[in-house]
Amino acid sequence: MKVFAKRILITSFLLACIFTLIPNIQTEAAVSGEFRIWAQDNGDYDGVKIWHHQGGNISAKIFQQGIHSGQQANTVWTLRTASGREISATYLPFDYNGTITFYSVAPGDYTLTWKSLTNNDTEGTYRVYSNGGSIFK
Repeated sequence: MKVFAKRILITSFLLACIFTLIPNIQTEAAVSGEFRIWAQDNGDYDGVKIWHHQGGNISAKIFQQGIHSGQQANTVWTLRTASGREISATYLPFDYNGTITFYSVAPGDYTLTWKSLTNNDTEGTYRVYSNGGSIFK
């Protein structure tokens, strides 16, 4: 009887732990493929769509650099709603290898774009991370 009671107690404890943790499990993050940054003129731009973001942070892992000696990249990264309303902008007026994050973004559909602010030839790549949804060109 003691072994049976221990098994019930252990099983009950494990089930209680599992059911306590379930509400804390977040939806799986959406991760984009790698996209290219390529600019030759001031105003060159590109971006991605983020559909059905579940709410929370949206991040971009960015590597950008000026191609020619003595020249640096200079971009602005802008998060907008699907209707075009600007949520936030991050300026990177230099070569950069790191992550930018837009915090506490409400659930919805968005676009994330980069735009060159210089005539310096610029190259690089970026990858986007969102809490749920799809990320595409």
